[in-house]
Amino acid sequence: MSAFSFVSWSWSVWMGLTTFLFWLAPSQYRPILLFVATVLFLAITDLQSCALLGIMTFVTYLATYQKDVAGERAFSAIVLIVCILFFYKWMKTSSASVSGIGFDIAVPLGISYYSLRCIHFILERYKGKIESQCIQNLATYLFFLPTIWIGPIHRFEDYIKDLRRHRWDAELFSRGLERILYGYVKVVIFGNLVLNTLYPQWVLNIAGTETQLAQYLELVRGGLELYLIFSGFSDIAIGFGNLLGFKVMENFKWPYFQKNISSFWQNWHISLTSWCRQYIYTTVIAKTRSPALGVIATLIIIGLWHELSIRYILWGVYHGFGILVWQYSQGVRNMLPTINSRTARLFLDYFSIFLTVHFVWLGFLLVKQPNIESMISTIKALFLGVF
Repeated sequence: MSAFSFVSWSWSVWMGLTTFLFWLAPSQYRPILLFVATVLFLAITDLQSCALLGIMTFVTYLATYQKDVAGERAFSAIVLIVCILFFYKWMKTSSASVSGIGFDIAVPLGISYYSLRCIHFILERYKGKIESQCIQNLATYLFFLPTIWIGPIHRFEDYIKDLRRHRWDAELFSRGLERILYGYVKVVIFGNLVLNTLYPQWVLNIAGTETQLAQYLELVRGGLELYLIFSGFSDIAIGFGNLLGFKVMENFKWPYFQKNISSFWQNWHISLTSWCRQYIYTTVIAKTRSPALGVIATLIIIGLWHELSIRYILWGVYHGFGILVWQYSQGVRNMLPTINSRTARLFLDYFSIFLTVHFVWLGFLLVKQPNIESMISTIKALFLGVF
């Protein structure tokens, strides 16, 4: 994969040129033009990803082109797509070697996102919630440039609805420009300049290196950086979609201001969590009748989606048990006396936000460590001051 920065003038020019040509083209040719733009983009930046997406598109179409989708065919297609996705994640994680010669395989650009879009389409066709589609509609949906590399994992129903009533909308175009600007400000100014350049020097001056305060400030920096980078990229993708007349689903809704971990996951990486809730959580519940098992399984899958490793499995279990503890606490809370004081309720709200965000940040800090021993060392340094 060639080096390509999505926070760069080259990507801005690509967005601008694509948008200009898109609206210049006759309406019936716009989806094809966007498809071609996506193919060219992937061919230039990651030819392997372009080929894989083409293969997955063909597999998805073969599994769903008939009026009634056979269960065996849908299952086989999904297994193949999941195997391809996990193969690349496993190869990347394990840094596999051939004939004793080490090599590192890069995960194809956008594969984590378009794999889930393929599975979503297959499952909804199998359930009969989506009608049989021509190859053009399926291909233009999967080769949708604004969300190809970072998400959100938008749904086919939303895409086809926008496509059918597609028209120029000056207000939506203006919102798209604003959203892209917000994204760049988050990533470039706050994420890169403030948190990655100025903040570390400030921490070094006031807290040194091997101190509890330095560990805590790194906890804060890591949590803020992840939010700013990922939400900023999502803003750029959503804004790009708006420029083209498409309303791409939201991906982050103030997750660090939520009062409990369950609410956090309803507002963090929304397209991924809603996908897993619909296809993982409900499936486990239907098979086991165990909401607790459904929660744990869903968070583990989310962890493995990020990286095929023990540390991300532990991260998923960590968040799963966090949700279960919170759910249990609600039963206990209902037995306690009602707090009538506005000041006391306000304090509890802020304290709940404080606990939730620090629970999340601690998980991010731990998952940055390469192994369990490093995780334990980080906990000792943060809570006990032992280095």
